[in-house]
Amino acid sequence: MVDQCINTYSALKNGGRRRAVSINQNTNEKVAIKIEEDNSLSVLRNEARMYTDLRDMIGIPKMRAWGNEGKFNYLVIDHLGQSLEDLRIQCGGTLSLKTTLLLGEQMIQRIEALHSRGVIHRDVK
Repeated sequence: MVDQCINTYSALKNGGRRRAVSINQNTNEKVAIKIEEDNSLSVLRNEARMYTDLRDMIGIPKMRAWGNEGKFNYLVIDHLGQSLEDLRIQCGGTLSLKTTLLLGEQMIQRIEALHSRGVIHRDVK
């Protein structure tokens, strides 16, 4: 499957040593691909379980694929849009008060929705 991902997705932007934003060459959809070395403490396995449990929530990307290939685990999810850093740069280096408040409101709504499902997000940045 990792070979299939390499053939199906063309990398657009490397978001770190295990992440990339790519385009599915068959559907032209943007996706995020995460890859990790397989081990018993797989972060991606837990993340895939969360995407499955929260699949009907607003603001949660749809999981397109999850699995293992050789010594690697992979996760493919919808790409939801630009990062906050990209948005800040696009806005000339500073977000307006209105934009900041609207983003904050959305973040609080997402966290409340997670809590209503019994999920505590331990990595809010």
